[in-house]
Amino acid sequence: PTNNIAEASTMFTALSYARSAGLLRRGNTLTVCCDSQLIINHITGAYKCNSLALKGIYKAIYAMLKDESTRQGYNVERAIRFVWIPGTSMKQTILEH
Repeated sequence: PTNNIAEASTMFTALSYARSAGLLRRGNTLTVCCDSQLIINHITGAYKCNSLALKGIYKAIYAMLKDESTRQGYNVERAIRFVWIPGTSMKQTILEH
């Protein structure tokens, strides 16, 4: 697998955890940071995705969020911010904490 598939899979795992932990609820804002500008732009719709493997992961993410939205009665996607942070900045932030 490519690093993009690994990043997208990690995003799916993180959002799955947020869902199971009850973090995707009305009143909460969830910020998802990623050092892959491509993945952030794919997931937000800024870039078109041509990779079948990545499309499959994104579909799984959207399906999970849609299911959670239906369960809760509001669009949980509106409470999620996807933010690109350059890898060097991400590493520095991790080292500081």
